[in-house]
Amino acid sequence: MKNLLGVFVTFGFSLMAAGFEVHVPREPVTVIHGHYAVLQCSFTPSAMSTEGIVITWQRDDTNEVVHSYYYNKEQLSKQSHRYTGRASIFPEEIKRGNASLKLEGVRPEDSGKYMCFVSTKQADANGIISVKFAAYYKEPVLVIELGTNATLFRFESQGFPQAVVSWFDEQHKDISFQANTFFEKNADGLYSVHSTLEIGESSADSLNFTFRIRNDALEQSLSRIFVFASEVKTETKQKTESPVARNRWIVALILLLIEFTVILFLVKALLSKHRTLLEHEKRHQNKQIFSPLTASYNKSFLLPNVL
Repeated sequence: MKNLLGVFVTFGFSLMAAGFEVHVPREPVTVIHGHYAVLQCSFTPSAMSTEGIVITWQRDDTNEVVHSYYYNKEQLSKQSHRYTGRASIFPEEIKRGNASLKLEGVRPEDSGKYMCFVSTKQADANGIISVKFAAYYKEPVLVIELGTNATLFRFESQGFPQAVVSWFDEQHKDISFQANTFFEKNADGLYSVHSTLEIGESSADSLNFTFRIRNDALEQSLSRIFVFASEVKTETKQKTESPVARNRWIVALILLLIEFTVILFLVKALLSKHRTLLEHEKRHQNKQIFSPLTASYNKSFLLPNVL
């Protein structure tokens, strides 16, 4: 009888083990830069005892330990430093079969494959989740560069992954082939996009252009419309050049005043020198007229003749 009971108990545990499963999303999960993400993981049957349960999350591609839970508490001694303070589970939800992972402050390097492993006294199982990283593209910044024969319109933004960039004219015709677009990764692991469209002087007086950036990973689309008017451009050029022209006139006037001052100074110096020479010559003539010899001669000449 005891042997028969043992058979039934063993058979019962085998059925429970056979029915124990870990469920994770089949489709890749997209996590967003700077946000928190919950990687869903559940196990069955929920009525099974959770005493002695072990829950471990680790990277399937690198074997890094993301988070561990056993002995009824979180165990962080073997946790990878990349997830310190960012990874946690929901202990109060374990009895309901919830072994989900919460990941704070999502980063580009968080993309990859994660394994959710759950073990009880009766059975164990695991599931693999594929995680993709994405970041919303920021509000595009328009930069305008005025050239001699053309104007450059450049839009700049950043996000992840590489987005689809398009340009359209006022007839909604795709003119993206006329633009120069390139991407580069920055220090944060995001893509910086720079897209430039050149509009020549021969363009119409007024044209509408549309810039569009699309991030399919997040179903995000940003469109910006601007109007190019040659009159506005001409006025802008005049406004840009007028301070330069005004400065040139000021410099020319200052140089003219300096030149006039120098000439005036030289003329004054020459007149002063000429005046000094005249006074010196006059003084010399007076000395000759009133010399003692001349005075004696004149005196004898004026005496009457007594003979």
